Amino acid sequence: MYKRIVGIIILTNILISLLVPTLFSEPLPDEPPWWNDEYNYRKELIIPIDTSKKQAKYQPIDILLEFEEYCWAKNENEHSVRVCSWNGNIWKELESQIYDLTQGDNEHIISCSLIFLIPEESDGNEKYYVYYDEDEKLGPDYPNRVDVEEDYYRYEQIPGLIFESYYFKILEGDYIVYAINKEGEALGSSISQQIAKLKKETEVVKPNRGVMGVSLNFRYWWFTNKDDWKEIATYEKFMEKQIFIDGNLMVKFGIKSQSEDGLLQSTVIYKYYYCPTEEKRIYLHVKHEIINYPLPAGEEVDSAYANFDFGNIKSSNIDELNFGRIYPFMHFYSKEERIIEKKIPQYPEGIINVISKQEDNDLGSSPWVSVDDGENGEAHALIFETTDVIKSGDVEREGITLELFETDHYKLPGLNSRLATLLFLKNSYESGEKPDDELPNDFVVEYNAEFFSTENGGYPAVAEEAKLYQSLIKYQPTQDDNITDDEKETDEFNLTAYVHLAPSFPFGSFLYALGKNVSYLSAEVYKENSTTSSRGGIVSRLSLVKDIPTNFNDLSLLEKLKFIDWKNFSFFKKIHFPNLEKGRYLIKIFRENPFLKKEKQFIGFTIVDLDKDKETRIFCKQEGKVSLNFLNQNQEGIKNVQTYLKKDDFIIAYGESDSIGKTTIRAPCGILEKYMLKIIYKGFLVNEEQIRLGRIRKILPLRKTFSLDLHDFEIKIRDSEDKVPTFNVDFSLTSKEMHYPTIIKADNVSQGIYKFNDLYPANYILTIKYNTFEIIKEIKIPDIDSLEIKLYDFSVYIKDLWNLSPEPQLDVVLKSNDFEKPVVLSGEKQSLEKYYFNNLYPGKYILKVSYKTFSLEESIEIPEMKITDIVFPALYNLTTIIFDSHGNYLKDAEILIIRNDYKLKGSTNESGTAVLSIPPGSYLLKVLYNNDLIATRKVEVFSNTVYRIVTTNEPLIPYIVILLSVIVFIGFAATCYRKKDLMFFLKIIAILLVLVAIFSPWWELNGSASDSNFETSTKLYISPIKMVTIISNSNVTSGEIANLKNDFVGFVDNYLPIAIAIGFILIISSIILNMFSFRKLSIIILFLGLIFYICFISIYVYELPNLTDTIVGSIFGSGNLEINIPGENIYEIFNCSWGLGAGFYLLLCSIIIQTIAFYLNLKKIKNLK
Repeated sequence: MYKRIVGIIILTNILISLLVPTLFSEPLPDEPPWWNDEYNYRKELIIPIDTSKKQAKYQPIDILLEFEEYCWAKNENEHSVRVCSWNGNIWKELESQIYDLTQGDNEHIISCSLIFLIPEESDGNEKYYVYYDEDEKLGPDYPNRVDVEEDYYRYEQIPGLIFESYYFKILEGDYIVYAINKEGEALGSSISQQIAKLKKETEVVKPNRGVMGVSLNFRYWWFTNKDDWKEIATYEKFMEKQIFIDGNLMVKFGIKSQSEDGLLQSTVIYKYYYCPTEEKRIYLHVKHEIINYPLPAGEEVDSAYANFDFGNIKSSNIDELNFGRIYPFMHFYSKEERIIEKKIPQYPEGIINVISKQEDNDLGSSPWVSVDDGENGEAHALIFETTDVIKSGDVEREGITLELFETDHYKLPGLNSRLATLLFLKNSYESGEKPDDELPNDFVVEYNAEFFSTENGGYPAVAEEAKLYQSLIKYQPTQDDNITDDEKETDEFNLTAYVHLAPSFPFGSFLYALGKNVSYLSAEVYKENSTTSSRGGIVSRLSLVKDIPTNFNDLSLLEKLKFIDWKNFSFFKKIHFPNLEKGRYLIKIFRENPFLKKEKQFIGFTIVDLDKDKETRIFCKQEGKVSLNFLNQNQEGIKNVQTYLKKDDFIIAYGESDSIGKTTIRAPCGILEKYMLKIIYKGFLVNEEQIRLGRIRKILPLRKTFSLDLHDFEIKIRDSEDKVPTFNVDFSLTSKEMHYPTIIKADNVSQGIYKFNDLYPANYILTIKYNTFEIIKEIKIPDIDSLEIKLYDFSVYIKDLWNLSPEPQLDVVLKSNDFEKPVVLSGEKQSLEKYYFNNLYPGKYILKVSYKTFSLEESIEIPEMKITDIVFPALYNLTTIIFDSHGNYLKDAEILIIRNDYKLKGSTNESGTAVLSIPPGSYLLKVLYNNDLIATRKVEVFSNTVYRIVTTNEPLIPYIVILLSVIVFIGFAATCYRKKDLMFFLKIIAILLVLVAIFSPWWELNGSASDSNFETSTKLYISPIKMVTIISNSNVTSGEIANLKNDFVGFVDNYLPIAIAIGFILIISSIILNMFSFRKLSIIILFLGLIFYICFISIYVYELPNLTDTIVGSIFGSGNLEINIPGENIYEIFNCSWGLGAGFYLLLCSIIIQTIAFYLNLKKIKNLK
């Protein structure tokens, strides 16, 4: 009895030991060791980007994670989930965050969303794993890297210039990275859904801490001749907000807003991931929709999905208002699948349409747009996942097109602002087609985007970021606003195979693990016709239970017995494959480490059509062999010949010939065992025959020899300089005659010579790829054994209609549809007129020269044409509106436009306007009046442009008024002297002073810049109210009229004419009444007139600071002011002084004189009594 018990224990221990190596063996060579034995489960994470790239560092990985086993997690902070990276030597635990937990029970989850960052030391070879456990673990206790909070600010240093916002602020530590506006006001407009990227180390949100802004509103415009353009937009009314997640690595919140009339609605989800680099990014999910209908109708409508707002404000008086900039470039990835550059004017005057929708600048397949400093420096970009953003609504065209315009918002001494707006418009316009601009009532736009900023990377960093973002966003969990996932669940089934007639050494796997050379059985499963096994395992009668502790090997024998799955004991050897997808499968059975053999034996197989849980039986046989030899026409061995044994269209066995042309295929053999033998060489079916693999083939292999006639092919390529190309060139061959389509690459590459060895005779398709070219050429082997390819260059010289070198940024491209895919090549600008193309493949091209809406095309053949001349016919209207020194229209002024030695003249009409059609470029503009030079400055004409120019020409009316006043004064002085009527004389002087005051400046500023000899003079006239600035030196004489809009302007416009008129009437009435001896009534009327003027001048002095405080800080003063020089694109520091002008003092003198007259009148009446 004792011996029997001991025997059972020994047998059981052997069985358990047999099973242990299958589950707790050493890891595979490419599998890292276990990070922490306290965690029972791990899952490898596949990263969809190349982590060796510099810009991949700290990229956020945000994925949906489904656990194969229960994972302990109470909440987002108490859980067992850990992320680790393995670099081949050491483990590193990465900070991570989980959210959107799906509960399995109260303390376990079955899925969650997982966030971590690519570590800085990543090199592309590391692996990432998530570890978890079903048992409770201490919380990860990672530091909190980001926060989101709500805050408010109001800023109104200048009356009427209001910045106010209720906003979310995103913080990293103590510093604010982004401010996202919920509701507020800026420059008189309501705002919502705006993101402001802030400067480094911002602790308090102020206007001057902003760097760049993007608005995510739905905007709709309509146009009628009666009303001009009108707009509704979702920035008008804030509706709701919610913080969804405030984690240690990511924060997520949302804002909903509407148009004031409730027609349009925008819902935006904002996600920010911690990023400890100078590059910052915020992920966006935007949904725009029409919620009420109809929309306002117009002759033309337009709509936008987002826009950039940027620009600069300069204030000499208020430091906080010195901020922002207009970036010199805009880059975007176009529908022609290339990056296009546009220059942005730095000093716009008036409204400039830099890019119009008629230019049809649509975004391409990798949609992104940046405003930037060029290849280096700052860049701010909006990157889209796709341009297919319309989710509902019957519209003709998808896509996003661009429009950019600029304006000079304020033009005042000491206060200047220039603003630019870049619109992301609905693609409603295509050249030659009817506009698709109407929006249906079910119109919905929905898109994912990233707002990205870099301090030093320029637009190349944006292009690289776009690749990463557009790869990562596909793996992110869906948003909270009912976006459905198109991914369908795949049916999965279990497959169990019982193996018969397959003897192996008793307890072979156990003894083999102990180092004994004994056999055991294994199995592999293959889906469809794959030659790679999807999974495998050991064939046995017993298995262990599912949940095995990590310390299993350390348990005692009795404890190990508890983990044997006795319920599923089988008298037959078996293997179980769980969770296989529906389809056809091949199961192979192998005898591992057979007796006196070095290689495992293939002894059995079966084919299963799996559409439900199934069991199958495999009856094994002996392994047979097929030995094959492949020789060319020179009796030399041919390598890489593929051989297949097939049955029922499944690949049963596979082999490939070695360097001497030999290969051996092994498969089960039997009396009736037949296979289809297929010989494939570089995709060509060389032979196909049925073979019989009898039992004798266990001892004597079936031998066959095949001879093939093969040939070599050589390609020589030279670039346009007849040198070996320094760029990558890819040659490949394929053929329609191939049984299995195969791409053949060159066997040897040296000094621009590409050699293809041992090609099978056939008709081939040669594919040539370099740069953006992809060329297809048909060849026949062996009719051709070599090919020489020469690339060429091409130059185009461009002149404008004045026969001058064109100055605008032309888009000069060569296009061709002659190749496998369309080619669009941008010319290299070597001078103002020369554009150069190199390394062109021979063929037909279209040379296209375009600028804005102008384009010119010419057919080109390479290499027949190497050079061509083009006259580019672009003309734009330069509209000049000329004013005299008081801001009045100047008629019959002569306009002279000069560029190089070419001149064009024009003259102004009654409204001071002259229109000249000229090629785009920079010009010197001169204004002459009666042959006197009264203004000269530079102008830039790169679109239809309007310049409003103030000259030094003095108007006649003030001089006429002064002259008449002098004549009247002399005449009345003589009359009053004879009549001894002093009071009448004083009243006439008061009237004349008021008349002269009307045409005199009421506030003045004068200054000079010593370094550049510039002088400036600013004068404020009040009838009508205008502030005129003239700047001059030996090279520049020009002026501007400031756009005044504040309470002071309204006061002067509304009350000055009334006050002057009433005062005039009252003084003249007083004179007339006095002449008819109504002295008492005359003095009362004179008093009323005096009161009117006193009130007016008092209110003027009270209201004037509303204007002067804005620009210089006070009514009187002196100091240095930074003032823009018209046409020179520079600011100069002027030493200035300012104060009340002659008009004010003339009116003040008139009041004093009226007061004296009133006093004398009053005294005379008393004396008469």
